[in-house]
Amino acid sequence: MRRILSTLGLETDDWEFGFVAPDQIGARLDAGANALAVDLGTDYDITRLTPCLDQIDMIRISLPAFTDGRAFSQAGLLRLMGYSGRLRAAGVILPDQFRALLRVGFDEIEIPPGIRAPARTDAHSPKPTYQERLRQFEP
Repeated sequence: MRRILSTLGLETDDWEFGFVAPDQIGARLDAGANALAVDLGTDYDITRLTPCLDQIDMIRISLPAFTDGRAFSQAGLLRLMGYSGRLRAAGVILPDQFRALLRVGFDEIEIPPGIRAPARTDAHSPKPTYQERLRQFEP
């Protein structure tokens, strides 16, 4: 069973429809799929999804390494393109990357089996910005 880390904490995955590769989207839509989730790598050109973006319920982007920032760019671009469905990152992240993933548009992170999930996400308590921290010293 997959584990999902979201702003609600660590949960069990509730997605039960499976994932398809981008080249299978057309066939699934033609077959009248009632739910569609697409599995993407960070090297996929997401602009190719534009014609069917509103018919995709979930997009999962694989994070091959915590040092690979392409998934951040893809998530931000998908949201700018108008994608409003579930956006999931799948892979190993550093604990402090969770907040950044949420900021660029991800809804959740799929934690691989055998990997410990970050103990704290602090997703509900926004950290003060640099300017806000400086204001505490104003007279």
